[in-house]
Amino acid sequence: MASKKTLKQIIGIIVFAAVFFWVINNFGIIRQAWQQILTLTLPFILGAGAAFILNLPLKLFENQLVKWTGKYYNWYRPLGILFAFLLVFVLISFVVFLVLPDLQDTISSFIAVVPSEINKMVNWINTYFSENPAVLEGLQNMNLDMDSLRSRAIQTAQAVATGIFGSLVTVVSVVVSSVFNTFIAIVFAIFILSAKESLTRHFKMLIYASFNLEWANYIVAVGKKANEVFSNFISGQVTEAFILGILFYLGMWLFNFPYRLSISVLTGALSLIPIFGAIFGGFLGAILISVISLPQAIWFVVFTVVIQQIEGNIIYPRVVGNSVGLPGIWVMFAVTVGGGLFGLVGMLLSVPTLSLLYQLTRDTVSFKLAYKGLDVHADSENL
Repeated sequence: MASKKTLKQIIGIIVFAAVFFWVINNFGIIRQAWQQILTLTLPFILGAGAAFILNLPLKLFENQLVKWTGKYYNWYRPLGILFAFLLVFVLISFVVFLVLPDLQDTISSFIAVVPSEINKMVNWINTYFSENPAVLEGLQNMNLDMDSLRSRAIQTAQAVATGIFGSLVTVVSVVVSSVFNTFIAIVFAIFILSAKESLTRHFKMLIYASFNLEWANYIVAVGKKANEVFSNFISGQVTEAFILGILFYLGMWLFNFPYRLSISVLTGALSLIPIFGAIFGGFLGAILISVISLPQAIWFVVFTVVIQQIEGNIIYPRVVGNSVGLPGIWVMFAVTVGGGLFGLVGMLLSVPTLSLLYQLTRDTVSFKLAYKGLDVHADSENL
């Protein structure tokens, strides 16, 4: 019996090593195949993600209707889906239409300032040459091949024009692809929300049919835990964004900063990106304010740093960290590593993903120690 178990372990190690070396040697092919699969399935991934987010206001809406009427009716579901989509649309429109006017004013102010700044630069150059005639004489005595300069300028202009045309074609193709993916994602999200109970039941049937009872129970338990962690993370992020937006607005109102409503909304919206989102919002706010007053923009940077300390050390670890059961130091680690590896998506999903792994590891270790008859809270010498 022991020899068979040892043989299985040896075979398992050999198979694992062979697969590992094959993956290392063919990593480029695997990466290319993965990118193609991701491109093809992107609308459905986006739809599933949207359905998961929209399910939160949908459940809230249905639960409230059940409390009011005392009974669940089938027409609650389509009405709840419509409510969830309208809520998200209103929130996005609220952010966009508050921020865009200030951005437009900033761009207009910048365009108005540019000619005067160019004139100042030209006057400075003329003054410099008048005060330093030797420099001007040296430039005049240089043997410049004007024909060569002209041909280079024409080539550069043609290259720029070709690049602009290629960029326009790329932008048009990206817009068309984005519209198509968005449409497919919305349709898929509506389908998931409409039949979420049936889909959940079918997945459970597939799991219990494919694995033994012990593993099936474990997989279902992990799925429930993942749903709980990601749901708590989203609700915690929204709560944290709301609190941060209010803090920014009150502080900017107290110190009489301009664009306080739009910057507060923008910062709150960007803070949905863990830890670093509020930094991006503060940076954009400083750019908006600098067009009106550079000293105020500098003070706004100081103000943002103070708010960041409060948000990073008090609000975020308590609101989001506690909601997902992850210590504050691991929140920072997850956002930094996830963002470095997978960009914006990694920053958004790293915290709940690491929280799920953290809780599963903690529960597994506690179970193993209890199974061995060891006290989980005992000192290391007594284990």
